[in-house]
Amino acid sequence: MDCPTNASMWKKRADRYKCQNKDIYHCLLLKDKTRLKEVCIEQARIGKGYCPIITRHNYLDWALCNTTGCPNDTYTSDEVYKYPICFMTTHTGPIRTTSNDMGTNVQSLIGVGIAIFILPILAFCVVGCGKWNKHRGTFTFKEDENNESVKGVLQVLDNSNVILIHGTLGNGVSKTGKEATKDFIQLEDHSDWEYQWINYDDFSDTPPAGKTIIFVDGWFGIWNENPSSDAENGTNNREPLLFKDNENNETVEGVLQELHNSNVILIHGTLGNGVSKTGKEATKDFIQKHSDWEYQRINYDDCSDTPLAEKTIIFVDGWFGIWNENPCKVNDVEKALKKIRNSIDNVQLCKVILGIREDIYEKYKKLFNSNLPSNFRHLYLDSIRARQNKELEQQLKRTLNKVNCKKRKCSCATLNIQGIKDKYHELGNHLKVEILASHHCLITKFMECGDLLETLVCHFMELQKKKKRLYECLMYIVIKGKYKIGDDVDSDVKKEFHFGITSESYKDCKSLDKYTKKMPGKDLVNIKNAATPPNQEYIVFEYVFLYLCAFHSLFKMQPKMVMKHCNMDAVLQIVRPDEADQDGDGIKFCAKAENEYVTYFYKEVVKRTPGLEDTFCGHPLVKHAIGTEV
Repeated sequence: MDCPTNASMWKKRADRYKCQNKDIYHCLLLKDKTRLKEVCIEQARIGKGYCPIITRHNYLDWALCNTTGCPNDTYTSDEVYKYPICFMTTHTGPIRTTSNDMGTNVQSLIGVGIAIFILPILAFCVVGCGKWNKHRGTFTFKEDENNESVKGVLQVLDNSNVILIHGTLGNGVSKTGKEATKDFIQLEDHSDWEYQWINYDDFSDTPPAGKTIIFVDGWFGIWNENPSSDAENGTNNREPLLFKDNENNETVEGVLQELHNSNVILIHGTLGNGVSKTGKEATKDFIQKHSDWEYQRINYDDCSDTPLAEKTIIFVDGWFGIWNENPCKVNDVEKALKKIRNSIDNVQLCKVILGIREDIYEKYKKLFNSNLPSNFRHLYLDSIRARQNKELEQQLKRTLNKVNCKKRKCSCATLNIQGIKDKYHELGNHLKVEILASHHCLITKFMECGDLLETLVCHFMELQKKKKRLYECLMYIVIKGKYKIGDDVDSDVKKEFHFGITSESYKDCKSLDKYTKKMPGKDLVNIKNAATPPNQEYIVFEYVFLYLCAFHSLFKMQPKMVMKHCNMDAVLQIVRPDEADQDGDGIKFCAKAENEYVTYFYKEVVKRTPGLEDTFCGHPLVKHAIGTEV
């Protein structure tokens, strides 16, 4: 079978197929490039230099094309007939799939100081770099006045994308690698390439970009070998680059001072400014000074089941939802606040700290103020954080020095605290620093668009193409809310979303640690209808904001699937009708759903689940769906 190669032939074939709704006729090359396939799928925009391809599950993907006849402008996927080269079914053809083979424009040099390390490094090349390149080479250092060693590396680079240079200490392994990278980009046909010099420690934080040559050294240690280094995975088990408060811990001290004057403290602040962290640290510090006291951390939903005993301090958070706000929880919140007030009135020597996000507190300020004891104190974290510029600057400098970026013209060179503070006020500056430091590849995009949510949404969408296993592991957590370590992956979710992950994927995917953390069930806020054994470990997103961004990304690509299969808590807390702004909702981080998906959610989920319509009749999604039906 051949694909049509002009507009009239394409239209004639499309008329015969009679695709329905938003799906239109496509004739595309299979991802494995063995044959062509005709399908009905939605149209997509394809970038310059790429060809659309189809997966075996009929999902649209794209592949790099870098020869004569390749697309020289952006176009829609159903216009691929303009570029017959995209139909080539040979494995030696000019297009290369981007999802699993990123090596078309990426070349790496790996320098090793001592010959004894050849075997472990070769193992890394096969395991860690195998997904980039099909051809690899090694080069042993030889030096003469004519710079034969560098020329030798450049010659090998004509035939291989990964070169391993090894030699005795003092014979110029690092020098050769660095000189070769510089000489490579000075060649006439490589003038548009860039180069980087990095330590193997930073390999996991340095995603290879197109037309980039990277020299990686420092294997197992700067001076000699550290056998505990995790060089096999191209990463090390260093502690995350987290923001640390100053030695006086001003925020926690502020809470402890207020506890001398009141039994109830309400901490509020912008997401990312440490509301939960401050509340938890304050309760711990309090009992260290009051050794006969006990402390608990609970979700507001658990207030009715948690009797307040004497000499107990409790931190209560999760108000209105784990990730965002479910407006149908107003009555539950009011009951919890009244329970706290009654307990404080009736129990001596007990204290309660509440933590709530600023935009939610602003919306429900009257509800909180009228139901808490009259002498409750509140602490606005943003006002304290605003005075910590010096601390932020030190943290930014420390983290950027640790990354040690050598990329020319990288935005991190001009990154400063004022630049971070001036952009994306929806998130606390402390979390912005942490995320940008941990995910260096986000800096350029963030500095360009100024929107960290948009930056991360794009990042997660890129992961789908470049790191499919990591992407599926993360999106499965989005769908379920959490992953219980060792559990089988839900077969229904795998089928509906075409995931290929298993429980082993969570063990093998080392990059997962950059986005998630492990927590015991006793420390987790429960997901609706999901039991959480207290001693069982779960994997959840490191920060609420990362979950929100990942949810937005999945919703943007598959809104109907998310509305039907994602955990109900997330949908009700995050998704709003597209016209919700008219209601003055005021809650940040909401994903806007078009009428089609709101109606679908109402008919396929709400109405099909007994009791759900009565429970959530006041939710904007349900109200909007009912209103559009009339």
